[in-house]
Amino acid sequence: MKNIKSYLNTYLYIIYNHTRILKMENICEFCNKQYNSLSNLNYHKKTAKFCLKLQQSKQEENNTSININTNFTCEHCEKTFTTKFALTRHNLICNIKILKDKLSQELKVKDEQYLKEKSELEKQIITQCERISNLENIIKEKDTIIKEKDTIIKEKDAILAKNYDKLATEFANRPNIVNNNTNNSYTIEFNKLKDDLLPFTEENIRNCIKTINSNTLIYFNDFNVSANFIGNFINSVKTLAFCTDSSRGCLVVKDENGKSSKIMARAFTAKCFDKGKKECIQVLDKAVKFLEQENKNQDIDDTEFSKCLNMLTYIKGHITQGTENEFIRELSSNLTKIVPQITKNKPTNALLNEELRSP
Repeated sequence: MKNIKSYLNTYLYIIYNHTRILKMENICEFCNKQYNSLSNLNYHKKTAKFCLKLQQSKQEENNTSININTNFTCEHCEKTFTTKFALTRHNLICNIKILKDKLSQELKVKDEQYLKEKSELEKQIITQCERISNLENIIKEKDTIIKEKDTIIKEKDAILAKNYDKLATEFANRPNIVNNNTNNSYTIEFNKLKDDLLPFTEENIRNCIKTINSNTLIYFNDFNVSANFIGNFINSVKTLAFCTDSSRGCLVVKDENGKSSKIMARAFTAKCFDKGKKECIQVLDKAVKFLEQENKNQDIDDTEFSKCLNMLTYIKGHITQGTENEFIRELSSNLTKIVPQITKNKPTNALLNEELRSP
């Protein structure tokens, strides 16, 4: 009995509520939908899209002002939403917002890196500027020191010039003291060697060179034709000059009138080759013929024959060339060692300077 009573109470409650719902007056004036409460109706008017469209069209028709909340717009992609919750949910997945945030983060990192590099560069620039400033100060100090030293040097140069002029004046005014014994010895030996000389003329040069035996250019000094020619040539012309200073290669010759003059060894050798070129070539040609005959008779082997022939050709080429060359320099260096030399010391007052003049 109790169960039946409970069942009947439940049934009557349901019937009551259903009847109450049917009698609701909360109806939307735009879409005619009915709601059980005013709050549900208002929520419907603000969120239902089809209802919002009806509201908008009716507002355009009646030109009435209806409060429609469409102000929830995304600031990134400009999409509009009816509720703030929808906008907030959209902001979580908005691609443009995500991209902007990513770019903003990258820009922030790059800005930090740029500021860091800028700071480091500024520090380096400051360091370099300080270094340049220090170098400029050092250069200025050195310039000052150099100017001071230049001033000191100029003062010393002026003092030295003054002392030099004073010494030159004293030297010029001093009495001329000469060691007569030295002068006499030097003069005697000089005049003796001078008297023994043949005049340094073209005829005497040619005659001297003609005395060279071409056969002796081959079989001496282990077939060293160059050394043999140099030795024979110097021995042939040593009667035309004598040496006064072997270190500098100074020779003395005399002309047809018996007047002596100074000449350098290289100039002497070059002049001998120039005036006696024909005779030198004749001597070398005879040596070549003699060499060929010796090779034909098998008195000299082919190796030595080739060596001697090449050297004779080498000497002939340098003599024909005429200008100063390596062979003339070698001959000149030996010339001062073989020609007669003055053994006495030269006098301090250069007694014979006026007599010895370069031609």
